[in-house]
Amino acid sequence: MSEKEIVVGIDALMRIARGAERMASLAAVTLGPRGRQVNLERAHGAPMISRDGYEAACSVEFEDPVENQGAQAMLQAGARSRDLTGDGATTAMLLASATLHECVKAIVTGANPAQVKKGLDRATGAVLEHLRDAAQPGR
Repeated sequence: MSEKEIVVGIDALMRIARGAERMASLAAVTLGPRGRQVNLERAHGAPMISRDGYEAACSVEFEDPVENQGAQAMLQAGARSRDLTGDGATTAMLLASATLHECVKAIVTGANPAQVKKGLDRATGAVLEHLRDAAQPGR
């Protein structure tokens, strides 16, 4: 039986954030009209070539299981966007990664994690309220 690594505290947070950032960076390459293709090796057959950042990200798994948790969180953000709207998975991954980066930065510099979460919840509420107010009815 292999020995499990136990990681806690700032080290765990930093490794999770690194995995999230790596996954978002992979997806970011494909974003927008000037987005590039990503070539991914497959176990069997020809490599996959895609301009869909979410699709490309789904085929990647990192060796470090802690980093992989951050990567999986980004995939969940992308999947939720795609499920709710049919699009925006790559953008959701980038926004989630940037938000996580700022939260980690605050915690590492001494902010209380519970207060960071509370602030994030308040900011999310304010953004959603603004979007509801700015929304235009469909035709």
